[in-house]
Amino acid sequence: ISINEGVKVRLIGDPYFDINRDEKSITIKISKANQRVIFVGPGFLNNWEINMSGNRKLEQSQNRYDENLLTGCLTLYKIEAENLKLSLENLHCEDALNIMNTTGHINSIEIINSASDALDLDFSKLNIDKIEILNSKNDCIDLSSGDYFIELIKVENCEDKGISVGEGSLFYANKVNLINTFIG
Repeated sequence: ISINEGVKVRLIGDPYFDINRDEKSITIKISKANQRVIFVGPGFLNNWEINMSGNRKLEQSQNRYDENLLTGCLTLYKIEAENLKLSLENLHCEDALNIMNTTGHINSIEIINSASDALDLDFSKLNIDKIEILNSKNDCIDLSSGDYFIELIKVENCEDKGISVGEGSLFYANKVNLINTFIG
């Protein structure tokens, strides 16, 4: 599915996908364990709102990734982002949201009830206004090999790490609120 000239969406396993081009909103529903969605650049994704929901109780693959080596139920890859709003709920994948090799600005990321890691950011350079995560069965936020400036982070009920920063990352946050995490 072409979003614009530079960004394509690849649906894996035929999830429900609805796009409203006038309102620049996308609704995605995952109902099977093998379903995933990947936005692939290089290209600009500006002023979009993406909402994804699923069933947290779906069984994960033994390998923690699918046959395409994707760990995220939703993946953004090689995107130049501006003013994105991402909202995800009840997802079963190794990462509810995986953002890789992406640059730019994200208004908000909200993730509720992830069966494993909620948010995984890899090899990216991002400014994010707000991240809110509630109920992650593993890490709430995992940052690797990138530059990340986040204005506000609020994570609650992370069964492992609230924020994991490593592997060559530069990380700055203005306000961080960690509530009931195993490791801050």
